[in-house]
Amino acid sequence: MLHRLIVLCAVAYLANANICTEQLRGQCYDLFTGLNGGCTPGHVYTYSYCGIFQMCCYYQQTGVVTVPHVTQPHITAAPTVHTGPVAPGQCGHTSVGTTANKIVGGRIAQHGEFPWQVSIRYMGQHVCGGTLVSDTYVVTAAHCFEDLGTYATQWTIGVGLQYHVSNSPNNVIHVSRVTPHERFNQRTNENDIAVIKLSKPIDLTGPYTRAACLPESSDQFVNDVCTVSGWGATYYDPNGRAPVTDQLEYVNLRTISNTDCTYYLGYGSIHPSNICAGATSTGGQDACQGDSGGPLVCKRSNGWVLTGVVSWGDGCGKARRPGVYTRVTSFLDWVRSHMY
Repeated sequence: MLHRLIVLCAVAYLANANICTEQLRGQCYDLFTGLNGGCTPGHVYTYSYCGIFQMCCYYQQTGVVTVPHVTQPHITAAPTVHTGPVAPGQCGHTSVGTTANKIVGGRIAQHGEFPWQVSIRYMGQHVCGGTLVSDTYVVTAAHCFEDLGTYATQWTIGVGLQYHVSNSPNNVIHVSRVTPHERFNQRTNENDIAVIKLSKPIDLTGPYTRAACLPESSDQFVNDVCTVSGWGATYYDPNGRAPVTDQLEYVNLRTISNTDCTYYLGYGSIHPSNICAGATSTGGQDACQGDSGGPLVCKRSNGWVLTGVVSWGDGCGKARRPGVYTRVTSFLDWVRSHMY
């Protein structure tokens, strides 16, 4: 992240894969000065895979993106699955000390410092981040699947990683179900949350794979110093082509009230189901393209708590433009109802 935060309203979260230009064989256009608000005849558009206030125009004969078929390997019977989040006292702990006493610039995380962080991969390519909340379930952003679909065999999860490119069989888990929020709005990014069920439970007793705690419904997280992590772009590129970092990085950010985010920072009305975080006057610390869906965690007495899900923002690390996250406390019932 280093000067790189939040990934924007249905924005370009696929910096590493260049889906618009390479897989969709399309082109990114500015919404205001590019194509007078529309694509050329015969093309369709998406607001994903490009920069903020941009759209991807691409030719689509059938209305469905064609992707290679991946055969799901046979999975033997798994041990008993925990159908709920990890119990308090057994979540949110790390074997590596984390400094969260002040706002700092992004830095490389130690292996195991954020053991709940996962890499969500489409056809083997890192697309988004996510958070382990049990041995079988990951919480991420719904916009990660808008256009790429929810066909489980095309998705895998990298767990316990320092380098997101690792393909060790011990670190790559297949997916059995992807459930974006049914009321996710691509234009406004409301309800930008999803739950992924893994094909089998993973071991949470080691130093590199552990679950984050879910918050209490009463938690407010105002003026807290929290931490966002990911393998996102090292700087903002409006075309979504900035390189992503190989190693997991993090930055500490202070949360701000929705009132301040709405009235003083130029975002218009921030929905109550969102939470804002980031340096407001100088910028320079943020999440960015490729960090989408990843965790914003805050420290509580029982451990690190999943407070927000990286959702959207205006560029990356701009002054007076904090990142906007999905507020997890607004979706606790929904998340738990899909952990089955």
